Amino acid sequence: MLSDIITTLHQHWASSTAGTPTLYPGTVLNTDEASAWYELWVNALGDLPHRRAHPETLNVAITIHCFARHSTNTLLAHELAEAAQVALTHQDFPIFHGANANNVVGHLSIREGTLRNLSKVHADRTLPQLQQLVLSFIAQAQRLPNQ
Repeated sequence: MLSDIITTLHQHWASSTAGTPTLYPGTVLNTDEASAWYELWVNALGDLPHRRAHPETLNVAITIHCFARHSTNTLLAHELAEAAQVALTHQDFPIFHGANANNVVGHLSIREGTLRNLSKVHADRTLPQLQQLVLSFIAQAQRLPNQ
């Protein structure tokens, strides 16, 4: 089910953040010339206890790193984080199996995220500073019965 969650989440993310590149695990993105980009990570946290009659439930951690390197716009990383929050906070959407949009196997509910600033000041202040904000979300995925 985790692979279906990741595929569905990546599709939702791509449609919500068009214009800003995203680095996914296992992919390569040259950021040498980029002024802004995201990194998106999805991890399973484990099953919640449930009764046999209830569908499978899985907690999922969604971590988004927002990177910005701009000489004049010092709020660019915050703008990226705000766009990410809008795209994911309190979102509920179906989980599809593979690329088949007609085969719904579950439901994903994303809670409100937390934001941390991991930016560090570079010793050479003449260079554009790399800003890094990290958004962390917890989501709950629930498999539909008989899926």
